[in-house]
Amino acid sequence: MSSGENRRADFARKIAWQLYRCGQSSKTDLVRQLGISLPTVLQNVRALIEHGVVRQDGQMQSRGGRRADVLTLDGE
Repeated sequence: MSSGENRRADFARKIAWQLYRCGQSSKTDLVRQLGISLPTVLQNVRALIEHGVVRQDGQMQSRGGRRADVLTLDGE
């Protein structure tokens, strides 16, 4: 496994762990909570959804802008 693949796997694990700890989160919240960039979160969330680890579970209440998707671990 290359160092780039290791980093991607590490980010995916961090996202899954954060969702496990919080129960649910938005992509923007994950950026703030984990201190990683939005494109990195988007790429990893997309991969976790494709692998059946994470699912979109509705939308959060609006905070004045577009309503954020709620992310949870699949199977909860």
